[in-house]
Amino acid sequence: EVRSPVALDCEMVGVGEEMKSALARCSIVNYDGKVIYDVYVKPDEPITDFRTRWSGIRPVHMDRAISLRKARRQAKRLLKNRVLVGHALQFDLHVLKLNHPELLIRDTSKFIPLRINAGFHKDVTPSLKKLSSRLVSSDIQIDEHCSVEDARAAMQLYRSCEHEWEQ
Repeated sequence: EVRSPVALDCEMVGVGEEMKSALARCSIVNYDGKVIYDVYVKPDEPITDFRTRWSGIRPVHMDRAISLRKARRQAKRLLKNRVLVGHALQFDLHVLKLNHPELLIRDTSKFIPLRINAGFHKDVTPSLKKLSSRLVSSDIQIDEHCSVEDARAAMQLYRSCEHEWEQ
């Protein structure tokens, strides 16, 4: 049976010579926005760009970071049989190396009624920041991104149109 919705957001850093994205923080909040999971993750490859300006990740965060394998296992357990809320979830799921049933995904970057309610054209993909600012009067990402804040913002957006989404 499907359990209550949770929202996921991840922060990434650049690894290797190509500076490809790798998971550095994973946050999951429940329906009420309460944090149920928030960990720093040590990528398998050396970090070549912390992307602190966007990610909020600093070298000190790696001191208590867990392995990707452990984070993946824990996140998978928490997400199982749940409606999963988030913004552009394909990136978060990709860095977590997880799949989630399409029927249980509620991606705020893809839901057309959210775009229209926020005053965007249906073909425009607004940022989480813009949607939050217009629909739930929440100013996020003032400075660096925070995965807890972004997960909460996505859940607020989902809740603002949950009835429409689930009918």
